Order: sequence, then structure tokens, then C-alpha cells
Amino acid sequence: MDQEEPPPPPPAPLEVLSRQSGATFTRWGSLFVIKSGDRVRPSEEYAMRLVRQYTSVPIPNPVSFEFKGQSVGEIRMSYVQGITLEICGFPWKTMQS
Repeated sequence: MDQEEPPPPPPAPLEVLSRQSGATFTRWGSLFVIKSGDRVRPSEEYAMRLVRQYTSVPIPNPVSFEFKGQSVGEIRMSYVQGITLEICGFPWKTMQS
């Protein structure tokens, strides 16, 4: 008697963390964050890799990325636990684009 394989696990839950003028930050499960939108550029992924390589600043590790042209993209990165600048009192709401 052949047994059926169990169904795949459900995808990790998504939680929108922030929307900031053309970019959405979405937490995917407990390990990843996705930054997507029309202001996500390839230079961000390169900058993240440089900062990780040459400094000790705790930033996310870019896991994968996809870009359509130079101004629309998605960067999937590791989640870094910490305190947001907003909680620290950084005036995000009053800053102009």
C-alpha cells in the first residue's frame, strides 16, 4: 500500500513592519524581512554587503534579490532583532521625502 506524502508546511506568516515612501518592509516568519517597492535599488544590496564585510555594524544579511530595471526591486534579508529608531525617538513622521 502506497502512502501519500504529507502536504508541505504552510508558508511563514507575513507581517508588514513599515511602509516608507515607495518601499514596504515585510517580516516573513521569524528569520527574514523583505524590502520591496519602487525605491528599492541594486545599490542597496551592494552597500549592505560592503558594510557587513568591512565593519562590525549589525545589519541584515542579504539572502536574495530581484530587480526590474534600476528602480523597482525586492531584497530578501535576514531579520536582525533590535530596537527601532522610531522607538528611540527618531522623528520618521516629521521627515520629508
